[in-house]
Amino acid sequence: LAGKTSNNILLYGDKGCGKSSTVKAIANEYADRGLKIIEMPMSEIQAFPMICESIAHSPFKFILFLDDLTFNSEDERFVALKAFIEGGVAGKPNNLVIYATSNRDAMESASSLSDRFGIQITFSKPVKNEYLSIVEQLAEDYGLTLDLDKLHLLAERFATRRGGRSPRTARQFIMHQLALENGDAEDKKEQD
Repeated sequence: LAGKTSNNILLYGDKGCGKSSTVKAIANEYADRGLKIIEMPMSEIQAFPMICESIAHSPFKFILFLDDLTFNSEDERFVALKAFIEGGVAGKPNNLVIYATSNRDAMESASSLSDRFGIQITFSKPVKNEYLSIVEQLAEDYGLTLDLDKLHLLAERFATRRGGRSPRTARQFIMHQLALENGDAEDKKEQD
């Protein structure tokens, strides 16, 4: 935003840990300072040169957001993306950075791509105490009133049924509890 050079960023790791939410939060936080976000599906990667051309002289700064990169090294999109990250023939405009997210498994199969990002941030599933802390904070934020021991018990049960702890699971649990709290007595009885 200050007009200095910047690195492209890869956010990768476990699913449901806030990679996409982090990118969107950054765009939202700095929108009033001229930061714009362009979300591009991988199926449209061929449009990259056209986007670069159309924003090159804009007074705004842009994040080109590639969410959930999944492909292998033989995929034509993979080859094109590597070239675009490095600037390609036409070059990448100075007012554009690429932020991409990928799950851990996808990046392991395309490790040469991850080397093209100047900054890599890893997102990992929280351990039990971290997960319960997230649940507690969300419960407070949403005004959910449950005894702490019961909150923890139900949150752990919910995570087990959903395949593990993550911030996304914590939020889904809180939304579920709020729905139960606002629902009828029969739903509450089923939960107990």
